[in-house]
Amino acid sequence: MLEDWIASFIRDDLGFFLSMCIGVMSAGHNLKKRPMLWLKILLYTLVMFTWGTIFFARTVRGWPGYLVAFAITFVWTLLLFECRPLTALYCVTAAYCLEHIAQRSHSIICLLLGIPDGWQQKIILYATIAVVFLAGYFLALRGRTYNDEDMQGKDSVLVILAFFVILADIVLSLKMVDIYFETGNETLIICTHLMSIMISVLALIVSVSRFRESAARREQMMIRQLLDKEQEKYQRERAVTEVINRKCHDLKYYLEGLTELVSREELQEISAAVDVYESGFHTGNSTLDVVLANKNLLCQSNNIEFTCIADGKILSFMKEQDIYTLFGNLLDNGIEAAGKLAEPDKRIISMTVTEKNGLGFIHMENYYQDTVIFEDGIPKTTKQDRQNHGYGTQSIRYLAEKYGGDMQMQTEADIFLTDIMIPVQSTAS
Repeated sequence: MLEDWIASFIRDDLGFFLSMCIGVMSAGHNLKKRPMLWLKILLYTLVMFTWGTIFFARTVRGWPGYLVAFAITFVWTLLLFECRPLTALYCVTAAYCLEHIAQRSHSIICLLLGIPDGWQQKIILYATIAVVFLAGYFLALRGRTYNDEDMQGKDSVLVILAFFVILADIVLSLKMVDIYFETGNETLIICTHLMSIMISVLALIVSVSRFRESAARREQMMIRQLLDKEQEKYQRERAVTEVINRKCHDLKYYLEGLTELVSREELQEISAAVDVYESGFHTGNSTLDVVLANKNLLCQSNNIEFTCIADGKILSFMKEQDIYTLFGNLLDNGIEAAGKLAEPDKRIISMTVTEKNGLGFIHMENYYQDTVIFEDGIPKTTKQDRQNHGYGTQSIRYLAEKYGGDMQMQTEADIFLTDIMIPVQSTAS
C-alpha cells in the first residue's frame, strides 16, 4: 500500500508540489529566513506527501484540492520567511503562476508531439518546469526585497485579485480538461492552455509590478528623507567650519606673539596642528571645500590617507546641499571601507574632480576587503536591516541622474572604483 502511495505521488503530484516549493523560494529569495529553514522544507514535503497520497486522492478532488494545497503552502510560507500575509500571498501566487505556466506548456508540447502518458512525459514535464522557473526567476522574480508595509490600497487589492484570477483559471482549466476527455477536441484544449498561460503571465506581471512599485516608492521616500537630513547637516557643519576657520586665523596671529615665550619646536608643532584645519581644500567651490575638509579630518582620526585633486568650479551649477550629499556619501563609503583594513599602506582614498569636453568626471578609488555583491549596479548593503540601509549609495546615483549624469561602481582586484559623469551646465541656465 505504501509503495502504491509513493508511486502515485511521484506520478501525479510530485511535479506540482516541487514547483510550488521552488516557486515560493524563488519569489521570496531576498526575504529574511526564519530559523530551521531546511527542517521546514522537509516538513512541507512530508505534509504535502501525506496530503497528496492519502487525502487528496481519496477525499478532495479538483479545485478544492488545489485550494487546500494553497492554504498549506501559504501557512508554510509564513513559517519560512519573516514576512506579512500579503507578501506570503504574493510568493504563493507567483509560485502558482509559474507552476501553471509550466504545466500548461507541458500539456501543449505533449499534445502537439503526440507523446503518450509515461516516462517521456515526465521528462518533458520536469524539463519544462526547469526552463519556466529559471526564466521566471531571472525575468521577473530576481531583484530587491519587497516590503508590503508600503503597499497602497490599490496595490494590495491587485495582488489579492491576481491570486483569485489564478484560482479561477485553475477551475476553468480543470473543467476544460474534463471536456477534452469527453470530446477528444485537441484544438479546444490547446487554446484553453494558451489562454491559461497568458492569464498566468498577466497575473505574475501584476503581482511583481505592484511590489516593485511599492519598493520604488519606499526608496524614493528614504532618499528624500536622507537628502533633507544631509541638507540640515550641511548647514550646521558649514556654520561650524566658518567659526573654526575664523578662530584658526586669529590663532595664527596670536601664535606669532609667543615666539619669546615658547620654543621654536613647540611653536611649529602648534602651528602645524592649526594648519591641519586651516589649510583645508581650496577647490574653487566653498561647499566642496567644507565637505573635503571635514572628511579629511575624519580620515586623519582613522589613520586614513586622503588625497584629492579637484576643480570645484565645474560644480557651480549644482545646489549646495546636493554637492554636500553627493561627496559626503561617497567619502563616507570610502572611509568605512578603508577603516576596516589592517594594512596601513592600503588605508588610502584618492579622488579627482575634472572636466573634459563639457563633462564633469568624479573618480574615487579605495581599497576594500569585504566581498562586494552588486545589485542593480550598486553594492548590496551588508547591514542586517536592509530595509533601512543602502540608501546612501542610492542617493549618489539619484543625484547623478538628477543632473543628467550617470554613476558606475566596480571592483578591480582589491580596489573599489566609483565613476560619476555629469554634464557641466552653465550657471546662467
